[in-house]
Amino acid sequence: VFADDWGVHPASAQHLFRRFLPENRVVWFETVGLRLPRPTLRDGRKLLRKLARWTGLAGEAAGEQEAAPEIRNVPLAPLPLGEPARRLNAWELQRSVAAVAEGHGTDAEPFVVSTLPLTADLIGAVPGATFVYYLVDDYGSWPGLGSELVRRMDGEQMAGADLVVAASMRLRDLARERAAGRVEYLPHGVDVSHFAQARAIRAERRRTDERPLADVVFFGAFDERIDQRLLARVIESRPHLRFLLLGPDDRLDPALGAATNVVRHPAVSYADLPEWLGHCDVAILPYVTGEFGARLSPLKAREAIASGLPVVGTDVPELRRMGRGISIGRSASELADLLDRTLAGADLPALEELDRDSWEARAGLFSEFLLHARAAAREAVA
Repeated sequence: VFADDWGVHPASAQHLFRRFLPENRVVWFETVGLRLPRPTLRDGRKLLRKLARWTGLAGEAAGEQEAAPEIRNVPLAPLPLGEPARRLNAWELQRSVAAVAEGHGTDAEPFVVSTLPLTADLIGAVPGATFVYYLVDDYGSWPGLGSELVRRMDGEQMAGADLVVAASMRLRDLARERAAGRVEYLPHGVDVSHFAQARAIRAERRRTDERPLADVVFFGAFDERIDQRLLARVIESRPHLRFLLLGPDDRLDPALGAATNVVRHPAVSYADLPEWLGHCDVAILPYVTGEFGARLSPLKAREAIASGLPVVGTDVPELRRMGRGISIGRSASELADLLDRTLAGADLPALEELDRDSWEARAGLFSEFLLHARAAAREAVA
């Protein structure tokens, strides 16, 4: 599996493959290289962490105290450096995978699963392997990432993969243009029992009439997916509401964090997140719209719903598909009005209704997709 650092941010690939660990050998390649590091504290810390892992000086990553895959670090050149970087990365990736494949034996038929377009040159390079592109974002259109080389490799990986598994319907449609019938749709899941803790905390808080920490919470990273200006207008229009902004602040608009009705707190661990969400009453997800926003697959929405938090969000198709517990607005005034209505009461699915959206259920489907892709690849060779 080629993805972000294991145990640092609980992204969808980590949630999925954690469910594969008991019965499978999972080798996890921690990869970078889509963009050049920026002169920010966050990128500086990430670079130091990567250097420590590449040199073997790092200790266990967060989350590795529990079951974890075999972690491999692949130092890659940033793709903005152009074709020389791509050629160097192709050599390094193929060398790294060959070292792992040697331990499988000649009859092994491994799966190569990548969440990033920088592995396009691995397609066909691993004997007997089934290559799957787990498409969780529109990298070709991502602000700051969409170089011509990234777009080209993204398209090549979709076209050459044995299977593309898309995390949103719009990503599925995008992949179908290049991958014909080799595309499946798998929306993000949720760890139901983990976030159910927040429901219990909120119920006890209301029983004792304890005041919430905040009326409205945003949790996550303030990256290119978030419309901070829109959020600032919503906050300004509701001075009587308290807003908790929970997450890293290295890219937070200072004006947004300085509002008098805003409570700021750095990111908390995944283990502690339900405790914080249990002390809030509504979640706001102000995603950007347009072509880029339309292809998003919000991971936080189902986590909020499982936590007992109704969601007020912008008009992202995947949010609209979720149904109960989600309210959609297209402007700051609409979002603010929806917050008022939702705080007065909202209909949420029961926990047992969320079981079909659990990461266990998603991992079961993903496993079926893998096996079908392998069978189709065998048929094509035969």
